[in-house]
Amino acid sequence: MLDANLTRDWLDFQTFSTLHEKVRVEEVPNRVIDAVPNPILSVILVTYQHERYIKSAIESILMQETTFPFEIIIGDDESSDGTRGICHDYAIPYPDWIRLFLHRRANNISVLGRPTGIFQIAYSLFKARGKYLALTSGDDYWCGEKKLETQVSFLEDNPKSSYNYHDHMQLYEQSG
Repeated sequence: MLDANLTRDWLDFQTFSTLHEKVRVEEVPNRVIDAVPNPILSVILVTYQHERYIKSAIESILMQETTFPFEIIIGDDESSDGTRGICHDYAIPYPDWIRLFLHRRANNISVLGRPTGIFQIAYSLFKARGKYLALTSGDDYWCGEKKLETQVSFLEDNPKSSYNYHDHMQLYEQSG
């Protein structure tokens, strides 16, 4: 989790968009701006080809118990495996929480000739309105319902801290 001010000063959105947004990014209609006018936290979920995991990732965010308002920003990088549809299926019943941005592969920023998720991540950071940021991926999920509460409380109680993290466990799927 990061202090959002650390990420916002390196480039303005208009310049970023002019330089890199070759195809317009579509935002699925929602009410998050009105429903959560002053989020303390923006959860940013980046995804691409995570069909088998994305439900768990989204559910683990939705199960969070907090004493503060937060928004969920999901960016899908034009997945072709069903991830995009699943994200859409969650965005529709949660219009007060989820802002879903549908990206196009044409906007990808390449590094060493290979497409990356840099555009999607940067775009989401610009759209985030929270004082703090929590970043996660479509193939990750959070186990505890108080994860965000604990981390934001730490940052609020320790204003000289700019980020925190937690232990993780890596799970592997068995093939066959």
